[in-house]
Amino acid sequence: NARVVLYDLGIKFNHTSTVISENDLKNSDMVFGITQNHAKTLCTMFPDQCDKIYSFPTDISDPYGLDIDSYKACLNEISLGIDKIIAFLMDKNEE
Repeated sequence: NARVVLYDLGIKFNHTSTVISENDLKNSDMVFGITQNHAKTLCTMFPDQCDKIYSFPTDISDPYGLDIDSYKACLNEISLGIDKIIAFLMDKNEE
């Protein structure tokens, strides 16, 4: 269903989940956990990298196994969160 929702927007989707590594974090400026709990777990796993781990502006529920409308709602939540992150980064850049 994720592919269908993205395809409807003209986005080609070719992704496989992977486990994040400390090297991934070291090579990143910012990392966003999709939920507050996810971000806390990452900080616990990688305490030396915690200063660059953030929680997504709102917790995103996992639509796995649900209908297409649930995936559309999830995409909308993610889009709104990304807009908030962009606004945050733009404000931070103006400082």
